Amino acid sequence: MSPISDVGAFRSKFWKLDYFLKAVKLALDWAIQNREVFDFLCHPSCMVVEDPNFETMKLICDTVNTHKDRAEIVGLDQIAKRVRK
Repeated sequence: MSPISDVGAFRSKFWKLDYFLKAVKLALDWAIQNREVFDFLCHPSCMVVEDPNFETMKLICDTVNTHKDRAEIVGLDQIAKRVRK
């Protein structure tokens, strides 16, 4: 799991959405720059309350799209295949 979790940020620390978006963006940018895996974990029951407009998902998709020469969205099966090599 790359950034702070949604439950950790919103339910434990009472962050505002802007703070969470900043944390996600910083972690995602670092992962892209360092060619690492970014693993976003979220809970739909939390995110529907805290981010009903899917700003976090849009941020992740837009950032990956901007860096499509260095980043892609894949499932855990793709990550596992790369690790096994």
